[in-house]
Parts: sequence; structure tokens; C-alpha cells
Amino acid sequence: ASLDVVVNSCMNASINVGINVDMISDINIGVVANINIGVENEG
Repeated sequence: ASLDVVVNSCMNASINVGINVDMISDINIGVVANINIGVENEG
């Protein structure tokens, strides 16, 4: 199991959750949640 949290300077938060289960057959469970906070002031 892995938990990756990436926060960019543009206030974009990406959360990647990956669960890998190794058995007779490979079972991959991937959950990707993208949280975008649009606070961008240009000018």
C-alpha cells in the first residue's frame, strides 16, 4: 500500500492511493482523487 500526496504551487492537490494485492492472480486496486482549488490571480 502506498500513499502519495503532491501539492503544487498552484494550489492543486493530487492524492494517489494504490493498493497492490499479490495472490494467484494479481489484483490491483487504484483510487485516484484529484482536488483542484482554483484560486489563481494573474495580473
